[in-house]
Amino acid sequence: MLFPQQEEFKFESIQELIEYLNSIFSSSPLYRQEIEVIGDVTHAKYSKRGDLYVELSQRVRSSNYSITIIFSQSAVPYVFKHCRIDSEKELLNKRWKFQGIVNFWKREAKYVVSGSSIIPLGASEIEKKKKEILKKLEKSNLLRKVEHELVELDPIKKI
Repeated sequence: MLFPQQEEFKFESIQELIEYLNSIFSSSPLYRQEIEVIGDVTHAKYSKRGDLYVELSQRVRSSNYSITIIFSQSAVPYVFKHCRIDSEKELLNKRWKFQGIVNFWKREAKYVVSGSSIIPLGASEIEKKKKEILKKLEKSNLLRKVEHELVELDPIKKI
């Protein structure tokens, strides 16, 4: 046999595999438990139904990790009021602490968190790193300060 495996781990379809993964998750201690996670918000947008999808990201060495936090349409006004913000754009590039319940979306084979609360924690780690890099570039005089237009350049004489 080309790929020897235990019988228990042979799946006839993707659906069968995903159902198996869901059953493992459903029987885990994490199932239906409130969790808390801290991360930098890199994307925030509304679904067609008006739910708010917030993407948390974290870079660890050379790997990027991300998870989606979803706030239902009815929870969005509470979230905005609690955080003293007016739009989802104000969540971007900041560090937040989220609470919610982890769910496994079978159709996408993806873990998401149904958000229940959010607490601001300040500047994003990604933004801090970006500012640090920009500062180093500026010190080394490698940062472009003035932008020029193409019309300012001399015409090409030889082709």
